[in-house]
Amino acid sequence: MGIVKIDRLSTEHVLRLKNLRLRSLKEDPDAFGTTWEKAKTYSHDDWIGQLTNLTTFFAVVDNCDVGMVRGVIDKDNHGHAHLISMWVAPEARKMGIAKKLIEELMSWARGNGLSQLLLEVAENNSPAIALYKKLGFVFTGQQRALPSPREYIIEKWSFI
Repeated sequence: MGIVKIDRLSTEHVLRLKNLRLRSLKEDPDAFGTTWEKAKTYSHDDWIGQLTNLTTFFAVVDNCDVGMVRGVIDKDNHGHAHLISMWVAPEARKMGIAKKLIEELMSWARGNGLSQLLLEVAENNSPAIALYKKLGFVFTGQQRALPSPREYIIEKWSFI
């Protein structure tokens, strides 16, 4: 694979978001709170709304979208943002792409004066947990379960 480029998406990139997000939900359904079945029913305006409300970064290699991460400022907790929708395509894993995406989102958070970046990860996702630890995230001690039929525990992590 070639050089990794990170793109920040805008509303003109709606089809890129839809395609990669649906792929991520189909290939790794247990990694997300949303399901492929639900997301495939979203309207064009729903996808535009996501790009309007969520800061979205894509990793691109050889003109192919191979990873994404999104962030949103927490309006209820001043200075906090959430890392969401982190995913890298199987063919692009173990190339440092996830690290580059997360670092880009961390830079965005700092640039917006945010003091804390929060995320949730399934307790059985040891590769993701190892990466988050390596990047300085720490477990907050908080957990919750996803609703049926995907009942498993997700842990809350924080980067200060």
